Amino acid sequence: MYSGGTSELDVTDLERWFDGFAADHPGIEDALTGGADRRLLQTELRNASFLVRVKGDSFVFAHTSFYEYFLGLSLRDACLEGDLSAFAGPAAER
Repeated sequence: MYSGGTSELDVTDLERWFDGFAADHPGIEDALTGGADRRLLQTELRNASFLVRVKGDSFVFAHTSFYEYFLGLSLRDACLEGDLSAFAGPAAER
């Protein structure tokens, strides 16, 4: 979202992110492969209290502090990995 210069995330992109997140986190991936319904988990993600549907199938964080928290985590990870390339571009020029 940051590198794209937007605070909005389309539902398809949200679900794609969740699938990637689940694959990188064994506990969630175990739940999915153990019989949990992926569609149900994606629905629960969209219904989470930190997301708000703004129009159609687009979501934003309910408060900017949630966005800033996740952005901070990404920045920390990028610093630890020594790759800040995701933080260059349109959003960095604002």
